[in-house]
Amino acid sequence: MRLRISLSAARAAALAAVVARVFLGLSLQAPDAHNGAWLAALVGGLLALPLVNLMELMRGRSRPMLCAALLSTAADAAGVLSDTVRSAGYLALNRVAGPWLLLPVCAAMLWSIAKNGDSVGYASMAFARLFPLLLMPVALLQLPHYRPAWLLPLLGDGWRGILEDGVRVAGWIASACAVLMVSGDDDGTKKPRRTPSAMLAAGIAVAALLIVLRLMMTPTQMQRDGWSNRLDALLTNGRAPLYLQLPMIALWYAGMLHLLACEGFACAALLQGLFPRLNGMACAVVAVAAVALLSGAGVQDFFAPWRYIALAMIAAVAALLPDRGKGGATS
Repeated sequence: MRLRISLSAARAAALAAVVARVFLGLSLQAPDAHNGAWLAALVGGLLALPLVNLMELMRGRSRPMLCAALLSTAADAAGVLSDTVRSAGYLALNRVAGPWLLLPVCAAMLWSIAKNGDSVGYASMAFARLFPLLLMPVALLQLPHYRPAWLLPLLGDGWRGILEDGVRVAGWIASACAVLMVSGDDDGTKKPRRTPSAMLAAGIAVAALLIVLRLMMTPTQMQRDGWSNRLDALLTNGRAPLYLQLPMIALWYAGMLHLLACEGFACAALLQGLFPRLNGMACAVVAVAAVALLSGAGVQDFFAPWRYIALAMIAAVAALLPDRGKGGATS
């Protein structure tokens, strides 16, 4: 089995993955951003823009970059998997042990990868069409409950925290867009609708909008703001009617599962790019198992602050080196 994904499907998958990853990171994983979270999303998007374009340009051409992208994406997917399991435990009221919640999520990742890359990309296209139909009624019905004053102070703890979180966001974006590195050209009958820059701009704009809506729904807690409290404020804050919880839960878990499918496929395809003789299903099993092990070890938290800097440096060096094809001739 050869793992493949067309360029248009890869860009669609990356768009949905960027929205989910940035919103997840700034809502649950970076509490220090406070009210400046949406500004950190914009800063991270600007930092990631040249790196994402380089990643698409170097599709399969740089083994060091393939290695770096594989390590980064595996670590990032481990963090997403951990939070997905914790989110499932939140809804299950902790009646089910964590390892038992981990198994169905990993099985879903493996099943998605087995369907190959285009299914991941085209599923994200369908989700992108359903997303406004779920979000718009929720936003309109919650309109009386929004408090724009809760967006103040706009800078949260100041520019320093926004810039630091912006670097983290850029690393998250690069990991979510690693699928671009394993994409292939479309056939002659269809062309990608959007450039990498347009894809990234759209993803960041949607993520920033979602963060602003969340901030206007619940006041920022500056002290004792735990992970479960932030998830509780996101899904069941008590200010909106109970019937609005289901669309929010659907958006949350559908976005998380797509993000895992996208990053899981990218890990498996990057592994096959490094070892072309490996079967695609073997790469998928290895990738999912590695992500699960990293999730349990907590390795993703250690590398998070340095992910963007490391990837940017390796990509810059790889871009300056000559691109050599088979036989050593510069292509």
